[in-house]
Amino acid sequence: MIVADLMFPNPKRWDERKIRLIFSQTDAKAILAIPLGQSSTEDKLMWGFSKSRESSVKSFYHLAQGINSGNHPPIFTDGFIDS
Repeated sequence: MIVADLMFPNPKRWDERKIRLIFSQTDAKAILAIPLGQSSTEDKLMWGFSKSRESSVKSFYHLAQGINSGNHPPIFTDGFIDS
């Protein structure tokens, strides 16, 4: 399931019934409080370890150096933070 599965497309709005069926009351309330933009711009992947937000050999190298030294930002895997 992806976030888009929890929305109606036109106009873009949350599928409140589906969200309340899937999530706890607290989580559903938090999700439904997130405003949805009406832009039709496609989502895109961004690399969080460089200022340009684009991956490069240089940014991978710096990340690897930080991991090897134990001095690196948190890394997300499967939705959880590994440090």
